[in-house]
Amino acid sequence: IGHLDKVSVDIRQAENLFDILDYDESGSLDAAEFVEGVMTARGEAESKDLLAVQCDLWKSEQRIQRKIASFGEEVQSQFGGGLHRTLQDFLFELRHALREGSSSES
Repeated sequence: IGHLDKVSVDIRQAENLFDILDYDESGSLDAAEFVEGVMTARGEAESKDLLAVQCDLWKSEQRIQRKIASFGEEVQSQFGGGLHRTLQDFLFELRHALREGSSSES
């Protein structure tokens, strides 16, 4: 706990910071994720808010991609291969657009 104070991170917000940094929603952070996140979150609330927004966007993108993949599997099981190929092309383009959109937000 003292280490957070040394890098100017409010100890009272440590749990909230963990939730923000756990962008893959695994329930854990490796050392690199934690250090990178804490170092980014130092300073004024503006940098912490920006980090929270970036992580929320990433979480949202991951959820959307999981839903798209699930939808693709359902379509394949219902309609077979021909439509599946078209859907795969669409999903590739959508994922590419999502990545471009999230990188332009940075």
